[in-house]
Amino acid sequence: MAYESYQMFQKVTSISPRDNMLEDKKQQVEFLYDIAIDREDNALINGKEFVKSPRLFDRKIKNTYYQTVTMETIDESDKFYSGDLISYDNDIWLCMSSFNFHNLYYRGQLERCNFVLRWQNYEGKIIESPGVFTDLSKTSDGQFTGETISTMDFILNVSIPLTEESMKLIEDKSRFILIDPIWLNTVLDNSNPISTWKLTKKNDITYSLKDKGIIKLTLTKTEFNPVTDDALMRLCDVKEISNDNNNESISCIISSTRLNFNYKVKLGVKYNFATTFTNQNGEILNDITPNYTINHTFDGVISLNVNENVATIIVDDELGQDYLGSKFDLICEDISIGYSSKITLTITGKY
Repeated sequence: MAYESYQMFQKVTSISPRDNMLEDKKQQVEFLYDIAIDREDNALINGKEFVKSPRLFDRKIKNTYYQTVTMETIDESDKFYSGDLISYDNDIWLCMSSFNFHNLYYRGQLERCNFVLRWQNYEGKIIESPGVFTDLSKTSDGQFTGETISTMDFILNVSIPLTEESMKLIEDKSRFILIDPIWLNTVLDNSNPISTWKLTKKNDITYSLKDKGIIKLTLTKTEFNPVTDDALMRLCDVKEISNDNNNESISCIISSTRLNFNYKVKLGVKYNFATTFTNQNGEILNDITPNYTINHTFDGVISLNVNENVATIIVDDELGQDYLGSKFDLICEDISIGYSSKITLTITGKY
């Protein structure tokens, strides 16, 4: 009966009913993609551009640090898997799972990375990996499960991408300093304890798919060792530093330090921007100094100040009145090293 009803609304063709339905579904997917307002044109996957901008929707905020979003792509070249890193909306997101619907679209669940795990490999090279950090004491609020359990707040669950370097982390040996660099000087000036953690469990079995996947780590609070650990470098068991990037291709992303930044700068207001450098594996490179410039045609209106990785922009409150609605570019570029990125900003009124 269902097949007869289906025939009533379909043209008679030599294509099988299943293929006919798949073709209809394909046209529907492409139509919805064309009219979608949730496409993110500036999104990157592992530091590279998508062939077709992904759709990102159904964003959920469970608490101040735990956020999820659904991503969908329709181009075969834009397949994505667990362990991929997606950059958009001034944040980095870790793909936790994905599926392929008959090669018509690819959909997956992303979680917002809320910290960066930092360590040295055997050669002394600094490795940084964005990850999803969860205080185990938070699992009792129904956020992750419906059960109520009792846990300690000095244990962290961490999800990071499966890479050659993360596979080399060793249980009961690898140690980390978890301090946001923004607050590092405050912690040191006030003689606060250095937040130091040890890897006690590593699960790299059930979350991997070929060369992609996620490593689940359990970290436990441990003691800072002033002899072997360096709080300023945010490294434990420090080795001689290696600055060798192995001539890897470098991608960079300029982002505002403001939440939900809309790429508009108001007259007389200070705006800070930072740049994240990554290699082709999506790993953050921390030993590159950004070179910032401004591309505009109105001298004296915009001031640019650079302090290490942070670029600060201010549009003059008076002179900028003549340039309301004008656009200019903030550029981070060094051709000799091989990175280049820019964002376009629009000048708006103060109120």
